[in-house]
Amino acid sequence: MMDDALGLMGQSSRRASAVLQVFRMALGRAGDDPAIRFEAVRDLSAAYFTDSRITPVWQITPTGLPPKAGLPRAALNMMLVGQDALHLGGTLTFTCPGEDLPIIMLAEGRDAGFSDDVARALAGKLPLDDATARNVHAYFFGKWCVRTGLSLRHELIAPGTLRVDLMR
Repeated sequence: MMDDALGLMGQSSRRASAVLQVFRMALGRAGDDPAIRFEAVRDLSAAYFTDSRITPVWQITPTGLPPKAGLPRAALNMMLVGQDALHLGGTLTFTCPGEDLPIIMLAEGRDAGFSDDVARALAGKLPLDDATARNVHAYFFGKWCVRTGLSLRHELIAPGTLRVDLMR
């Protein structure tokens, strides 16, 4: 019984560490590090979604070059927003050329899609007064994209498949 309890504590600790690392890179100064590669983002996402109904898949074309500054941060923010599209679980597939845009994310799962308020937040059409815990990340990611000269487009391309493109 004690071994089970210790195992659960270890699992909880690993989960908390993964969440902290993802948010530090997605929202904090850690995301500004120019040495961060998409492979690190892939590994963080795997740890973040451990024991989750969401499976991240990274199709990265390795070029040997570091990604342009801010792109790993952008990919993590896409991942965090993408999980909101998969209420019932599914797969988040990321495709990128390795060092530059576009980054394409497919959220595939039953009833995949953004709620109206998340879609409005990403488009910059949600007033800050209407921000909630469910849409505030999309709100700030949409604002960050505008501030950094990036464009975010999303569309339901088939039942259960949402496509999100990040480009210049």
